[in-house]
Amino acid sequence: MAGDGCELAVLDNPSARGSAAAGAPCYVDGMAAMLHGATGKTGVLFLSPWGFEELCARKAYRLMAERIAGNGYPALRFDYPGTGDSAPLPNDTGGWTGGARKMLTHFKKTRGLDRVVLVGQGLGGLVAARLAASEPDIAGLALLAPVSAGKGYLRALAAWTAFTQPTFKVAPDEAGDGSLTSAGFVLSPETISEIRSLDIKRAALPENLPVLLVKRFEHPADDAVEEHLVECGTAVRSAVFAGYDAYTSDPTLSEVPSDAIATLANWISDTFEPGKASAAIEPAPARLDLGGCVEEACRFGEDGRLFGILTRPMPGPAKAGVVLLNSGYDHHIGWAGAHVEMARKLAGEGFATLRIDASGIGESPLMPGQGAQILYSDAQIADVREAVALLKAHGIGKVVVSGRCSGAYLALISSVALEDVDGMVMVNSRRFAWNPRQDVDIEIRKPVQPLKSYQRKLRDPRVLKRALSSPKAFRESFAKLVKGVARPFFRAMAPLLGPLSMHNRLDRQVQRRMASLRRRDVPTLIVYSENDPGLEELASYFGADYRRMEIYRNARLVFVPDADHNLTPKAARQLLLRETSALLRQLAGSAGNLDERTDAIEAAQ
Repeated sequence: MAGDGCELAVLDNPSARGSAAAGAPCYVDGMAAMLHGATGKTGVLFLSPWGFEELCARKAYRLMAERIAGNGYPALRFDYPGTGDSAPLPNDTGGWTGGARKMLTHFKKTRGLDRVVLVGQGLGGLVAARLAASEPDIAGLALLAPVSAGKGYLRALAAWTAFTQPTFKVAPDEAGDGSLTSAGFVLSPETISEIRSLDIKRAALPENLPVLLVKRFEHPADDAVEEHLVECGTAVRSAVFAGYDAYTSDPTLSEVPSDAIATLANWISDTFEPGKASAAIEPAPARLDLGGCVEEACRFGEDGRLFGILTRPMPGPAKAGVVLLNSGYDHHIGWAGAHVEMARKLAGEGFATLRIDASGIGESPLMPGQGAQILYSDAQIADVREAVALLKAHGIGKVVVSGRCSGAYLALISSVALEDVDGMVMVNSRRFAWNPRQDVDIEIRKPVQPLKSYQRKLRDPRVLKRALSSPKAFRESFAKLVKGVARPFFRAMAPLLGPLSMHNRLDRQVQRRMASLRRRDVPTLIVYSENDPGLEELASYFGADYRRMEIYRNARLVFVPDADHNLTPKAARQLLLRETSALLRQLAGSAGNLDERTDAIEAAQ
């Protein structure tokens, strides 16, 4: 079964994990990578899934690599060309497979390896199988819920995107240039063509090649892959991927598949001797020149416990900077890669950014003694303090903190607590204050809807008919409807109840926080998608027409049309970019159009 919070806290405990297994960031031919050092001559190269699935998998991939490196096997993870933190896809890489071959060659050469085991999940399974069928020195292959055929995957991806269009507000052919958009992530026409050509069942894998297949429960495509592996004569071992759905269904609700991690690590240890490699070469520099800006992947904070990527304009210096905080458990690239996009575009205007992984998210382990659930916690302020200090240490005098959803809440409480924060951006915040009676694990799983939605359902005979058709369904539906309608009633009663009302106490806390930012004259940008569920929270503290916000002259309220909670549509992200840029120009004491660096970066991209 998937790991619970207690098990995760042990699995992600820095002292238990050992510092030797912690990843060192580097770049290889423009590809962002993370090397987990060890002395063995058998290395493990990870081929990642893509898009939404990769958002879910980043932390688990880190934990897999740390555990394997801790057992003596060097491990290397990386982002394909044009994805994640890597440089935009150039024309001479040979696509994802070509990039993977370059990474494989680099890994063997720099670590003195005799052989390499490939690990691939999702689309990464397709790439791994292609390499295993064509490259020498591949000692073994581990396929974790692999995509079996590229053509079928692309059809399913387009269908899923069409199905989720009402939620994310993007269509599969959003760009209109032959690319494929899914949850805001984009596959170029060239990458689509490459994926179409990949099929595990056509891969002529070497006979007797050790293969681990971790299969989804009752999944015909995985069964077909296993049949092909047997036909090829590989030494295949199969296992059930326990907790796969809970792992890949949502980045914020993703449960680390501890059983699958153990299965992979044990299979590698049981099948391959780590050996002793010849002297390794130092890792490649953790610096990427994009022409007009430079990115540096770094570990910072006490004992380098936090990870981030600093993007700076070139030539410098930066006029101001912004810390981009995680939303839920989306790692530092942001939903749909929005943080990468924003960082590189802001660099074109002369501004620096630091996109980070807070403790327990993405590349950053939990702090010692920290519980597995870190969202909506004051403990996260320490992470923001370290990030702001890093920007200030680089000579960036004015620093903004920016976040969406839970990251917006963290931006608020950090801006109040840290006087060296000079500006704040809150996007689609669902909380301005946290009710201590509420459990974070329960609250983040609730499909919160605006009051108008509940009122609409009360008048919808189809909803009432479905609810009445089952006593259990009726009770559950009625409870949700009553809670939705009751919330504004209890909030309206708060002034009469005084300190007896929890909402009244929370309201006072919110007003104190906003007043603190006003006294320090901290420019505050509050952004909401139209019809976002968080608007109910905004109205509860600032009035139905938000007029109470007017007393905070340092704050500005902006609404984004035709956007979802994640700001998936490109136009929504562009609006946020413009507003953030304007706030940074205000702090830097400058105004006007983009400078020449913008043209340089766009040309490079």
